[in-house]
Amino acid sequence: MNIAFMGSPEISKRILENLIDNNVDIKLVVTREDKVRRRGKKLEPTPVKSLAEEKGIEVLTPLKIDDEFIEEFKKYEIDLVLVVAYGKILPKKILDIPKHGFINVHFSLLPKYRGASPVETAILNGEKTTGVTIINMNEKMDEGDIIFEKAFEIREDDQTLDVFNKAIEITNSNIFDVIKNIEEGKINPIKQEHVNATYTQKLTKDMAKLDFNEKAEKIHNKVRTFSMSIGTNANISINVKIWKTQIVKKSVEQFESLQKELAKKYQTDIMELTAGTLIVKGKELFVKSKDDLIQILIIQPESKNKMETPVFLNGYLNKIKAENIKIL
Repeated sequence: MNIAFMGSPEISKRILENLIDNNVDIKLVVTREDKVRRRGKKLEPTPVKSLAEEKGIEVLTPLKIDDEFIEEFKKYEIDLVLVVAYGKILPKKILDIPKHGFINVHFSLLPKYRGASPVETAILNGEKTTGVTIINMNEKMDEGDIIFEKAFEIREDDQTLDVFNKAIEITNSNIFDVIKNIEEGKINPIKQEHVNATYTQKLTKDMAKLDFNEKAEKIHNKVRTFSMSIGTNANISINVKIWKTQIVKKSVEQFESLQKELAKKYQTDIMELTAGTLIVKGKELFVKSKDDLIQILIIQPESKNKMETPVFLNGYLNKIKAENIKIL
């Protein structure tokens, strides 16, 4: 069976690499065009293109999926196309060409979280479960019939990369059986319940702004969501990006210990503090939210590199306004 692979980013590369390492014969790779990816220097290929060229696989990088590209695609006599985060809309006239069609790996439990950011949106919304769904592609976005689906847990402190890693592992463990069943005609597609569909959007910079008047869980989820991309923006009397946090709930021993020390030194209660107030204990940094405390673990001052909190406190504690902070 002649198989083609369509994908572009690192997550796609890791799935393609698994196929190659397990002797799946990939006849063609289709990926996004080269782009300037690092501050206006030179053109760079996608991770998928770099891997395909390294392995000696034919690569096409069309600007558009137009008639010219479709005629070129036909020459490869592809039987099945596997799509993982390719990044372009595929018209019906190309979907109908391969004998076994196109299958798409999507990182959610379809029909929930169709669209561009299923992993990030699941984390942002505080989901406890997501999954991998493989569908037979049609011309509509993520609406094809389901041929494989498996759920997995999202833990409270899973970052975006953690969730992607779980999804990639599930895909890599099951894709060979999916391909084999397609070739042997053993697939029984299941129609999606379209009435239950939800849609995601591309993440924006505005969405990455933190408001400490919100609940701790919402703030923590936002930090997790943007941990693999642009980070979250906050003002703690100086502008910073916050990359990793954990929630310190009122019910845990750590909160109670801080509460006692704050009452002893400042004669106040944590819950009486204004949202956004910082608490420093040794090399630990906390910020008061609407309902709990958030511990800041990785932070980035403006125009500086990411750093762990103890390093940040060594260099920046004296730059934070006194009214914004309680030092224990």
